[in-house]
Amino acid sequence: MRLLYVIPLLLLAKWGSAQSSNTDLKIDTSQFKIVRISDSTAQGELVGQVVNKEIGSPGGTIISEDKRIELIFPPGALLGNTNISIQASTNLAPNGVGNAYRFEPSGIQFKKPVKIIVHYTDEEADVCPPEWMSLAIQNDQGKWSFEEYEEVDSVSKKLIGFIHHFSSATNVNQISLRPDRMKIPVRDSVMIEVVDISQVDTAHAMVSGFWAALVNKSDPVLWYANQIQNGDNINGRIKVTIAPLGKEKVMLAQYFAPNILPKKNAVAIWAEVYRKTKKGKELRKRIKTYIEVYDKYHISVVHQSTLRAGMGSEIIDSANFNVYVYAHSFQVAAIKNYSPVVLKEGKRSPFKEKIIVGEALGTVHITEGIKNDSLSHDYPPEVYFEFTPLKILICKFQHGARGIWSEPEPLYDYSIPEEINFIANGKDQVYNVTSPGGTYKLFVRPLRNK
Repeated sequence: MRLLYVIPLLLLAKWGSAQSSNTDLKIDTSQFKIVRISDSTAQGELVGQVVNKEIGSPGGTIISEDKRIELIFPPGALLGNTNISIQASTNLAPNGVGNAYRFEPSGIQFKKPVKIIVHYTDEEADVCPPEWMSLAIQNDQGKWSFEEYEEVDSVSKKLIGFIHHFSSATNVNQISLRPDRMKIPVRDSVMIEVVDISQVDTAHAMVSGFWAALVNKSDPVLWYANQIQNGDNINGRIKVTIAPLGKEKVMLAQYFAPNILPKKNAVAIWAEVYRKTKKGKELRKRIKTYIEVYDKYHISVVHQSTLRAGMGSEIIDSANFNVYVYAHSFQVAAIKNYSPVVLKEGKRSPFKEKIIVGEALGTVHITEGIKNDSLSHDYPPEVYFEFTPLKILICKFQHGARGIWSEPEPLYDYSIPEEINFIANGKDQVYNVTSPGGTYKLFVRPLRNK
């Protein structure tokens, strides 16, 4: 059973103008810090439903509600009938995967080892190979310890181990890449920590007692963004900083998102650690993480309309909002619907026409309801979504002649826009859109960090 030393490699970055050009990546390595994470945490909060089962000396099996954990008691593990329970909890373990699980009665000792089976998913194996997963056990004081699984069944996606007493347990990745954010806007960057609990080198106690998980200095380490080594302008770029420590080295990666949405999103970031041999280099470890890149646009809708044929009255109405474009979805935010403005009041001798906007909504009215949204597979992608038109008060009007005016009459019609369509290419765009409510102008402006 190994002691826990988890090593995120932190770097204070000063990358200045790198936002304006992904080819100009600057990292200040003057403050390279190695930080040790505590091997003790609080217990996670219970979630889901508890599963109870009475198991006696003949043995038996109990499975968690989410079917992720199985406990198999062999004959003789328990001396008498015992109420066994499993309940999922939030996972606070370093490099924890999915839920943790609390077993009761806590602290009970078994006469024979109890088999524990952990089911993993394809997605989890994609991030960290199951051969580099471990069983984490938390004691009553909150301290975590780690054990190798006895068997990895890649066909049925099972990890098999044994426990001798009850406490909390979970599956963990021995080594992982941990971004400090999982979602970032275009032209932004994110630090990626290397967190390794797989081994401890006691010969390298350094920096005020901190510990470092080290890679041999001669071992090549290759970084990829969407299968492109070091990335590119389409998928984003990776900048790696290496600090030599004797015969070893520690690393930190920084991912710089591209200027527009990546062609494949979320972006797969992975590192391959090789060992040099007489036959060449041999892959030791491949670890992966995913970072979703989103884009932001400010949309303005402007509609100028003639209200009644023959009278010549004109109003102009507008609204604006922001669109957050994610890998597979959209979000509309910061909606502002403005009051309509009278440009011209009509006249056809001997009649005049007054336009009353007052509390009228005008022709343009944005709601949060979005339907039929889609993001094309083109590069850059085309964004399309629809609003549900509402029948609203456009304005009121009065007719008058020789000082005599009619009572104000309401004018109702369906709001625009009905659809929004633009290219997420990071450029200013202007569209003339024809809809049942008339032709309106659509102004698209990308929102970028300064």
